[in-house]
Amino acid sequence: MKILYNNILDKYKKIPAPVKASLWFTVCNVINKGIALLSTPILTRILSQEEYGNFSVYQSWVSIITIFASLNLYQNAYTKGLVKYGNNRNSLTSSLLSLSSFITICFFIVFIVFHSFWEKIFNMSSILISMMFIEVLFMSAFEFWAAKQRFNYK
Repeated sequence: MKILYNNILDKYKKIPAPVKASLWFTVCNVINKGIALLSTPILTRILSQEEYGNFSVYQSWVSIITIFASLNLYQNAYTKGLVKYGNNRNSLTSSLLSLSSFITICFFIVFIVFHSFWEKIFNMSSILISMMFIEVLFMSAFEFWAAKQRFNYK
């Protein structure tokens, strides 16, 4: 058994870094989707229909707000920038993360000023909408980090 384990480990060490990164990205993606798939029946059992509906609506609004509040800069723009500005990756990351955060905060300020209007549009309390903006703010930072790790094959 130990010989087989060492043989597999030796073969794994010989695999190039991009292939390893692709392998683990795929494995983690499958695990992530599996957790989402398995958590749905659990959530539907624990939550009432109204609570699960509110959760689904919240998730939908987060997806929509993310597009406008962060411009999804962590997706294609960032990865293309990492290729184009190889020497200034930290500056690029800082600039795009700052821009994304600034736009999200500007949207949040607009929400604060006109909160009653947005509460009617979203059909949610101001606390939930505030949490939505906080989630978008931190999710963008995480996505920049994850994109950089993927780019560096880590």
